[in-house]
Amino acid sequence: VSEEDISNFVAKELPDHMKLRGGVVIMTELPKTDSGKISKKDLRLIMKSESK
Repeated sequence: VSEEDISNFVAKELPDHMKLRGGVVIMTELPKTDSGKISKKDLRLIMKSESK
């Protein structure tokens, strides 16, 4: 599955308020906290650095 496949599926199948406006990024793993939860803070930092 590619980023383009996901974007095309969402554009066709989901209503307008659920569309992906920021794009799609495929990651091999998500940053996690010590307790095993997804670290949204670290994820935001990664995404901010990739967009530059």
